[in-house]
Amino acid sequence: MIPRPWVVLAPLLALGASAERVLRSNSLDTCQEGSSLYASMFNVVYTPDTNRIGVRVDAISAVDGNVTLDITLNVYGYEALRQEIDPCTLDIEFGCPLAPQRMPIPQSFIEVSPDVADLVPAIGYSFPDLDAGVRILVNRTDNGETVACLEARFSNDKTVNLAGIKWATALVTLLGLVTSAIMSGLGHTNTAAHLAASTLSLFSYFQAQAMVNLSGVRLPPAATAWTQNFVWSLGLIKARWMQNIFTWFQRSTGGEAAVLLDSVRHASVHVMKRAIDPIVNTLTKRANIQLESGGYVVYGIQRVAFQAKMESTNVFLTCLVFFCLLVIFSALIVIIAQLIVALCAKKGWIGEDRFLELRNGDWQVLLKGVILRMTLLGFPALAIFCLWEFTQVDSPALVVLAVLFFFGMLGTLSWAAFRIITMGRHSTTVYQTPSYLLFSNPYLLQKLGFLYVPFRATAYYYIAPHLAYIVIKAAVIAFGQHNGAAQAVCLIIVEAAALGGASVLRPWMDRSTNILNIAICVVNFLNAIFLFLLANVFNAPGLLVGISGILIFIVNAIFSLVLLLLVIGSSVVVFWRKNPDTRYRAMDDDRVSFWKSKTQLNTTQELDELAATARGGKDAMYHNDSRSSDSPEPTERNNRFTMQSVSSASRSQLALNQRENASAIWSPVDPSTPLARAGEHERMSDNRPVSPYQDSHSVSSGRGPAREPTLPGFVQQDDHSASQRGPWKPGNGY
Repeated sequence: MIPRPWVVLAPLLALGASAERVLRSNSLDTCQEGSSLYASMFNVVYTPDTNRIGVRVDAISAVDGNVTLDITLNVYGYEALRQEIDPCTLDIEFGCPLAPQRMPIPQSFIEVSPDVADLVPAIGYSFPDLDAGVRILVNRTDNGETVACLEARFSNDKTVNLAGIKWATALVTLLGLVTSAIMSGLGHTNTAAHLAASTLSLFSYFQAQAMVNLSGVRLPPAATAWTQNFVWSLGLIKARWMQNIFTWFQRSTGGEAAVLLDSVRHASVHVMKRAIDPIVNTLTKRANIQLESGGYVVYGIQRVAFQAKMESTNVFLTCLVFFCLLVIFSALIVIIAQLIVALCAKKGWIGEDRFLELRNGDWQVLLKGVILRMTLLGFPALAIFCLWEFTQVDSPALVVLAVLFFFGMLGTLSWAAFRIITMGRHSTTVYQTPSYLLFSNPYLLQKLGFLYVPFRATAYYYIAPHLAYIVIKAAVIAFGQHNGAAQAVCLIIVEAAALGGASVLRPWMDRSTNILNIAICVVNFLNAIFLFLLANVFNAPGLLVGISGILIFIVNAIFSLVLLLLVIGSSVVVFWRKNPDTRYRAMDDDRVSFWKSKTQLNTTQELDELAATARGGKDAMYHNDSRSSDSPEPTERNNRFTMQSVSSASRSQLALNQRENASAIWSPVDPSTPLARAGEHERMSDNRPVSPYQDSHSVSSGRGPAREPTLPGFVQQDDHSASQRGPWKPGNGY
């Protein structure tokens, strides 16, 4: 029978709830350099329902003489119990006196009194991921010298690291993206933009939570378990057959694969906590850390890999392959959707004004836009693991891949951001608003719109600081793995800058989207502060550090639930509204003047014919203005793309706007008589402000025949009209 003081080793680390109550410990770790007593294997399981303790230990002692044991029980940093024990008073074979020897204890079971179960509070068997453990100081009896320090942490097999949470968060993210795509195809542009912005903000927040677990700070069990639920957003998804391929590839390209998962059969693996921080300073920079006892210590990215049941040397390749698969499947979905929509339109199953981008758009432009979108989604994860691979050098081939993908993705996104900023500045200079060139060009919207549509028109440049934020944060996480305190300080600075910029500039499209993203920045900043507290730079009370770990779990769990409900509600409600665009208030810029929801267009045959008549015939000659396209390709292709993109619905809307919005958009044609001769109307003025539709309506300063209205992006082949267009003429490069 085990005496009462030893039973203290049986409580503590727990989570969840299961049918059988259990407390277990899988490692006995040293917490002192040069410890004279350590164990390479330590498995202890206590089941109060059967009143038995299963033990399997392989320990080595270098201590010679009598010792006393100073046992301390800590719960969330609080010292709940401290007691000193003399092994000579116990019935232990190796305890009195200790001698330099190996002390193997094969798998065995010890019967204990039923009263032992009452020593552990009921919450110890049910609360998930309890942060509790026992520290044992081995002191010489004669002089009180501490010759060994051991720490054991316990679990009750309850955890918040659940497959259900992973699947739920992934499916809700997918639901938001799919709903956004459907709304865009149906013409509800405003709804699609808001749903996409909310869903992508949710996804970026999931990635931020996973990055907390990637940090080199020693996290308590609750924080580690919760943030592990979101590593799927970084592409860390285990598939056994893929892991075997990755290991083979690494070895075949001159690398040495880690074998940590195989080592757990005969050695303990410790997920690093605060207790053994002094040891970390002496550890090597690369590979898994092996202690003198033969056990292993994992933290940071290695900790995430171990808990995901994959070798740390396969992390980079796993993320890379899943990113490539995401791009391929997304491209296939677009192609298949285009074929299905074309078939449905041919059969008359959908209206002529539905899914126009898929039916009439250039499929190459659509694919480019999809690939760039996936690049932005995967860039935070690949930036971290590419930079981390530079420090690991798992194999020469993997380093080459890391260089190509990191600089390739960074260069692509930087080029896209530069292109948008250049076009926005040009539009502001010429048209006094960045919205015109950014939102009136369907080619640019399909290819690069995802980089600026979530922001208000005047904050089109915000994608540049956002990319800088991603790169800096990735570098801090990748290069700061071995100094958790410095990493936490840098993360506080980065998150504070992000929060300050978001709060001051408020760059997103409307008030609700700004509130959502600023709230995410606030939570990310709080997470950085919690990491700093967990690093315990100033030797704060243990209870404060323990509570910080609980707060990471509670704050992020509540906020994640709110965001999930928000996205689910927004995705479901839109299908119950006749016009979902009315659910959202007008955006805080003038983009709607150039980018209207197609559901607002009148597509009756009468207005189609009216617009064709006003243009001088169905086959009127138009050519595309090369400056309105972001395409570097010949004008002939731009003409073809733009002519395909403009539907009969948009032509009808132009005629309708001339009749209903004459006060906002000036036209030489009297709205009361849209087909009257142009010579009968003399409402001309050179003092009017530049209109976004100036290309569509001739502005002359005297009598003369008025030009026929044209669509934005088209000009008539007329020498006189060309001379009246001012700065909007070929050769500007837009």
